[in-house]
Amino acid sequence: MSRKLLVAPVHLIDRKTVGEARRVLASAFPDFEVTPVEGPYIPEIEAYDGIRGQWRADAVAYGLAMWARRTHGCRDRCMVLGVSPDDGYVPGLNFVFGIALPLAGSAVIFTYRLRTSSLERYLERVRKEVLHEVGHLLGLGHCRVRKCVMSFSNSVFEVDLKTDKFCAACAARLKRLGVEVGQDHLL
Repeated sequence: MSRKLLVAPVHLIDRKTVGEARRVLASAFPDFEVTPVEGPYIPEIEAYDGIRGQWRADAVAYGLAMWARRTHGCRDRCMVLGVSPDDGYVPGLNFVFGIALPLAGSAVIFTYRLRTSSLERYLERVRKEVLHEVGHLLGLGHCRVRKCVMSFSNSVFEVDLKTDKFCAACAARLKRLGVEVGQDHLL
């Protein structure tokens, strides 16, 4: 039985970004059924901090999980990834590029800080953060291999330093968890 991964727009993110997220996930995880979701998920306003001008990432991800269950039947062996144009944070950090809640089966990337004048550089950053957060959903932690997509990024500069590939150790861990990684996404 294959796993299902929904890719959902959050707020009014452009279709190109959501399409790129879906494409990279289908390429990286060929055994997954990667399905785009029409219509955006709109987070509860309580998740927005008007003083900071940011969305609380964990609240958005949890709300996304509940929405996916309610409106798309996302239950066992189903995960959902949200793609948001907004800026996200968690308490204790100024911002996050994304967050994963493995127990809820939900993750969100926030593209606000990934933007640049180069569309290709922007989409490259999106691919890396999408794979990073889904890697967390699948059970991976942060990796010490700087080029591995699972390495921690505290700045967009650090996002640019890593690749959209899993190192041998992370790929082996995924394999032990029953997840095959596409050849184009192995270091």
